[in-house]
Amino acid sequence: MSQLQKNMKKERRTFLRSFGLGIVGLTGFSYSVRAEHGLEHPADQQTYLMPYVKGRFQHILDPPGKRSDPQKRPWYINDHHFFVDEKTQVIHWYGITNPIPPAGESMYGPGSSLYMGHATATSPFGPWTEHPHAFSEPEEDGHIGCPFVVPYKDGYLMLYPNNRVDKKRLFVATSKDLFTWEKLEGKGPVGEGNLRDPCLVKLDDGTYLLYAADFSYEKIPHIRLYKTKDLLNYEELEPALLGTEPVSTPFYIESPFVFRHEGIYYLLANFSHHQYSETVVYTSKDPYKFDWEKPLSTIFTHAPEVFEWQGRYYISHCGLEDQHWERPGLYLAELGFK
Repeated sequence: MSQLQKNMKKERRTFLRSFGLGIVGLTGFSYSVRAEHGLEHPADQQTYLMPYVKGRFQHILDPPGKRSDPQKRPWYINDHHFFVDEKTQVIHWYGITNPIPPAGESMYGPGSSLYMGHATATSPFGPWTEHPHAFSEPEEDGHIGCPFVVPYKDGYLMLYPNNRVDKKRLFVATSKDLFTWEKLEGKGPVGEGNLRDPCLVKLDDGTYLLYAADFSYEKIPHIRLYKTKDLLNYEELEPALLGTEPVSTPFYIESPFVFRHEGIYYLLANFSHHQYSETVVYTSKDPYKFDWEKPLSTIFTHAPEVFEWQGRYYISHCGLEDQHWERPGLYLAELGFK
């Protein structure tokens, strides 16, 4: 075992022992347990509803591009986003899809994430219809990241990372119909580090908050936070989530997703360098700040997104490295609160 692996194993033991996390949704089942050792949850946490996987994850979508691949290679789905079009009541899925790299090649190296997949459904569990990719990066050194879509003017706007061009910027594409996308060069927020996995939350006053993963700041894990009025110009704020101890892994946390339920903001943060499908849930009444030392629970899913449909919430799972599922692609489950 390498020294890095030893450090990561030690950090995982320390993390779980320190927080005494409630564990929810392990291997797709819905239950809750409490650690035998560790600190009690703070008193104010007890008033929050705990999200949990209600039932089992169900496979809903094969990786787009797989069926039309002339080489018949295995494909994968990774970080993604759901956008519910309120005009048509159609659910749109956008996400990273690509052939699985051959043995011996890097799973996350240049050229490993070239296609922004697209699929639609009229209900969460489908059937889902695969569409041509929203766009792609044909260059061998391309690497598209997780998208996020919001209404914009008389159409729609998508934020997404593209490490081929600039690791310190999120890029912008716009669309009139959610099917055809035009890239806007030189637009989007710029940060000091490698912005990844954007999530936008619209506040009651019309302001948008942008959450993005980044390399650990001086080895301290954190989620960057920006605010914007026009979705093109961004002001950086203090981190939304900031760790307390140095870590050995650059991307200690990733795939932040924030949503509001009954006046409480929930932040899902994927600790995939502990365990690929380990997502820690934080809660706050203030969307600008979440407390690293007061996690609420853990949900075992990789790069999850949450969306509401006809009064119910749904949570997703995907991933290139997850060997638990027999069938690659996108999974979905109902999200309950208790």
